[in-house]
Amino acid sequence: MQLSNTADALHRQRMHYALLSTTLFLDVAVECEALTACISDKCYPVPLANDLYGTRVGKLFCDAHAPLISLLAVCRELSVDGTTENNYRTMNAHLQHQHSGLLSLLLPTLTYFLCTLKLASHWSQTKATQFLSSWSIGSFLLITQTDLKMLSDANRRLLYVAEPMLSRLHADLRSDAVSRQSVCMVENLFQKLHDSSAALQTQSSTLMRLFSLTCNQKAMEFFQTEMPIGKTWRRKWHSEMPMEKSLYIEQAMLELLHPVAMATSKLPMEAQITALSIGVVALCDAWTTFILKEKIRFRYSELSRR
Repeated sequence: MQLSNTADALHRQRMHYALLSTTLFLDVAVECEALTACISDKCYPVPLANDLYGTRVGKLFCDAHAPLISLLAVCRELSVDGTTENNYRTMNAHLQHQHSGLLSLLLPTLTYFLCTLKLASHWSQTKATQFLSSWSIGSFLLITQTDLKMLSDANRRLLYVAEPMLSRLHADLRSDAVSRQSVCMVENLFQKLHDSSAALQTQSSTLMRLFSLTCNQKAMEFFQTEMPIGKTWRRKWHSEMPMEKSLYIEQAMLELLHPVAMATSKLPMEAQITALSIGVVALCDAWTTFILKEKIRFRYSELSRR
């Protein structure tokens, strides 16, 4: 009975190793497509699940992550299979002799996932900075508000699926079923994945702060060239309030806020509010800063036009 259980477990693991080879082969194909698209992709919105939109490259990177997470779910099932502890030790000793076992699944999967994640993070940072510099806000926001969120969610799912396997390895370490060096390698990969998760959060926040600074800079440049100063605001007082608005304000809305509003059309509602809030706050801050800098004084009748 014991030999039968061990043989069944070995057969399941051989199937898992075949799945590993197939998964990595398919992931390499998807990642090659992503790398090719990195060069020429203009980051126009492409439909995702649940009525969301992202970039083509971001979708390809997430498509490369999905099979790896599924494979780790298989690893997780393997690490908590129903064999007895004694059977597990017998099976694991045999697998160690063949340079296989749980580590043969876990190490390459985590390593490949980490490499793909770092590549996607680097691409996101580079392209987002380029699009912001050229004021291509739509593509910038797709990367920062959708692609980076998808990468972060994928990383969290992987850590959730893989965490129990680290506990399994620690148990095997106490029973001398695996080497300390192998467990240290897995722990190192887990730490790097946790660090990557924190780095993705920081990366998104940093890029949005850069977006805020860019909006403020553009608004300051606009007011320096378009906002009237001097005697324009010192006209004689009139009892009737002016009916027309200042043209420079309408122009500011058109040149500074309208592009942001249009760029958020493919974002979730929460991300739309975030981007628009940044644009409005940057515009108002630049406006008040310019007024204070130029020491502009308004008459009440003129102030009502603002």
